[in-house]
Amino acid sequence: MKSLVKKIKNYLTSTVFTPTIDRFIGVGFAFIGAFTGSFLSGTIPFWQMVLYFLAFCVVFIPILKFAGKQWREAKNLDKKELKPSIRAERILSNALVGLAVVLLIFTLVVNILDETFNWIWFGIILFVVLWSFLWRYINVRRLRGIFPS
Repeated sequence: MKSLVKKIKNYLTSTVFTPTIDRFIGVGFAFIGAFTGSFLSGTIPFWQMVLYFLAFCVVFIPILKFAGKQWREAKNLDKKELKPSIRAERILSNALVGLAVVLLIFTLVVNILDETFNWIWFGIILFVVLWSFLWRYINVRRLRGIFPS
């Protein structure tokens, strides 16, 4: 029993919450939120579920980044020890931007083929695309050391 408690203590005090891990946890929460939203509101189209996913990413990733930063400061961990992988950060940023752009194109095609054009959904997805581009730009600049973090 003592070894189990010791293992749990070591796990909780190890450097788990790196900035990259914070983002992957945020993506996981976004998936959970997207599926929960789709099941609570009944059956919805896939593109709306992806829109919910991106909206949850916009909300949860900054919260998790703040919580991870507070946790690291409380544990007095070095920044060198927690330096994120630039390649992983770029892959994640580009994947989210690509997903947002594909969703924008899909929304545009669906709205053009439909009898009425839904400006609200198009406006929301356009905002998500612009926000993801801005997030990617700032994130890549911080990793290169151009912007202070």
